[in-house]
Amino acid sequence: MNRQALVIGLGTALIAAYGSWHWRWFLEQTPKGRTLVEILGWQKARIALQFLLLVVFVFGIGLAGGWISPVRW
Repeated sequence: MNRQALVIGLGTALIAAYGSWHWRWFLEQTPKGRTLVEILGWQKARIALQFLLLVVFVFGIGLAGGWISPVRW
């Protein structure tokens, strides 16, 4: 397993978990969050944000676990 992929994957997963914990702040305080609420409404914006953060979390765990390979140039 690549040490760099492990660090990047764990960092990505931790950032997504932190964002999932503070979803209300994101939707209320950031311009992108407010735009998302205007377009989708409060409940659907929350679901969309939680789904996106879940996908990012799973990607980070997959990268850290070696199931997803990083792009090599």
